[in-house]
Amino acid sequence: MNVREETIIRRTEIDDKDRRRGRMDVISSILEAATNGTKKTRIMYKAALNFKQMQKYLPLLLKRGLLENVQTDRGPLYITTEKGLNFLKKYKELNNI
Repeated sequence: MNVREETIIRRTEIDDKDRRRGRMDVISSILEAATNGTKKTRIMYKAALNFKQMQKYLPLLLKRGLLENVQTDRGPLYITTEKGLNFLKKYKELNNI
Protein backbone atom coordinates (compact mmCIF):
# COMPACT_ATOMS: atom_id res chain seq x y z
CA MET A 1 0.00 0.00 0.00
CA ASN A 2 1.39 3.38 -0.95
CA VAL A 3 1.21 6.66 0.97
CA ARG A 4 -1.73 7.98 -1.08
CA GLU A 5 -3.83 4.88 -0.38
CA GLU A 6 -3.04 5.10 3.35
CA THR A 7 -4.10 8.75 3.40
CA ILE A 8 -7.40 7.94 1.68
CA ILE A 9 -8.10 5.12 4.15
CA ARG A 10 -7.33 7.39 7.13
CA ARG A 11 -9.63 10.12 5.77
CA THR A 12 -12.43 7.60 5.31
CA GLU A 13 -12.01 6.34 8.88
CA ILE A 14 -12.09 9.90 10.22
CA ASP A 15 -15.14 10.78 8.12
CA ASP A 16 -16.98 7.72 9.43
CA LYS A 17 -16.25 8.68 13.04
CA ASP A 18 -17.15 12.35 12.62
CA ARG A 19 -20.22 11.99 10.45
CA ARG A 20 -23.45 13.46 11.67
CA ARG A 21 -25.95 11.03 13.09
CA GLY A 22 -28.94 10.24 11.00
CA ARG A 23 -32.53 10.41 12.16
CA MET A 24 -32.66 6.68 12.95
CA ASP A 25 -29.44 6.91 14.97
CA VAL A 26 -30.92 9.71 17.07
CA ILE A 27 -34.17 7.80 17.61
CA SER A 28 -32.23 4.71 18.59
CA SER A 29 -30.15 6.71 21.08
CA ILE A 30 -33.27 8.16 22.70
CA LEU A 31 -34.98 4.77 22.98
CA GLU A 32 -31.83 3.21 24.39
CA ALA A 33 -31.51 5.99 26.99
CA ALA A 34 -35.12 5.56 28.11
CA THR A 35 -35.14 1.77 28.32
CA ASN A 36 -35.41 1.70 32.12
CA GLY A 37 -37.38 4.91 32.44
CA THR A 38 -35.76 8.27 32.99
CA LYS A 39 -36.29 12.02 32.95
CA LYS A 40 -36.04 14.19 29.87
CA THR A 41 -32.73 15.76 30.94
CA ARG A 42 -31.09 12.36 31.46
CA ILE A 43 -32.20 11.31 27.96
CA MET A 44 -30.62 14.47 26.57
CA TYR A 45 -27.30 13.65 28.22
CA LYS A 46 -27.27 9.93 27.44
CA ALA A 47 -28.33 10.45 23.82
CA ALA A 48 -26.05 13.49 23.36
CA LEU A 49 -28.86 15.78 22.19
CA ASN A 50 -29.56 19.45 22.60
CA PHE A 51 -32.85 20.98 23.73
CA LYS A 52 -34.02 21.72 20.19
CA GLN A 53 -33.49 18.11 19.13
CA MET A 54 -35.39 16.86 22.17
CA GLN A 55 -38.29 19.16 21.33
CA LYS A 56 -38.35 17.65 17.85
CA TYR A 57 -38.03 13.95 18.65
CA LEU A 58 -39.90 13.41 21.94
CA PRO A 59 -43.37 14.29 20.58
CA LEU A 60 -42.72 12.13 17.52
CA LEU A 61 -41.72 9.09 19.58
CA LEU A 62 -44.65 9.56 21.96
CA LYS A 63 -47.10 9.90 19.06
CA ARG A 64 -45.74 6.76 17.36
CA GLY A 65 -45.99 4.77 20.58
CA LEU A 66 -42.25 4.12 20.89
CA LEU A 67 -41.99 6.09 24.14
CA GLU A 68 -44.42 6.49 27.00
CA ASN A 69 -44.68 9.41 29.42
CA VAL A 70 -45.46 8.16 32.95
CA GLN A 71 -46.30 10.50 35.82
CA THR A 72 -44.58 9.53 39.07
CA ASP A 73 -44.09 11.18 42.45
CA ARG A 74 -40.65 12.24 41.13
CA GLY A 75 -42.24 13.91 38.10
CA PRO A 76 -42.67 12.72 34.51
CA LEU A 77 -40.55 9.81 33.33
CA TYR A 78 -40.09 8.61 29.77
CA ILE A 79 -40.01 4.86 29.21
CA THR A 80 -39.36 2.93 26.01
CA THR A 81 -42.47 0.91 25.17
CA GLU A 82 -42.58 -2.68 23.94
CA LYS A 83 -42.98 -1.30 20.43
CA GLY A 84 -39.89 0.87 21.01
CA LEU A 85 -37.89 -2.11 22.27
CA ASN A 86 -38.88 -4.06 19.14
CA PHE A 87 -37.74 -1.11 17.01
CA LEU A 88 -34.38 -1.06 18.84
CA LYS A 89 -33.89 -4.78 18.36
CA LYS A 90 -34.59 -4.64 14.62
CA TYR A 91 -32.50 -1.49 14.20
CA LYS A 92 -29.51 -3.15 15.86
CA GLU A 93 -29.95 -6.25 13.68
CA LEU A 94 -29.94 -4.11 10.54
CA ASN A 95 -26.83 -2.23 11.67
CA ASN A 96 -24.98 -5.52 12.13
CA ILE A 97 -25.54 -6.64 8.53
